[in-house]
Amino acid sequence: MTYSATTLQQAIELGKKAVAFDQEGRHEGAAYYYEQAAISLESIVARDSSAPQTLTAKVIEYKQRAVTLRALCN
Repeated sequence: MTYSATTLQQAIELGKKAVAFDQEGRHEGAAYYYEQAAISLESIVARDSSAPQTLTAKVIEYKQRAVTLRALCN
């Protein structure tokens, strides 16, 4: 694992915030945090080709959820 544990931890924290906001019905904030978590995970995947596939799957999941939530806000 060559990616930064700090970057991964930041992505995890952003994901947790996204889920918390989502569960509270705070769609706009949840969408923001899902997007930020996806960006953080993408940076890990881009720097480390040996990053687990689960990270790529989470990027897709977070982006899709953000799009869904943004649609609810409009």
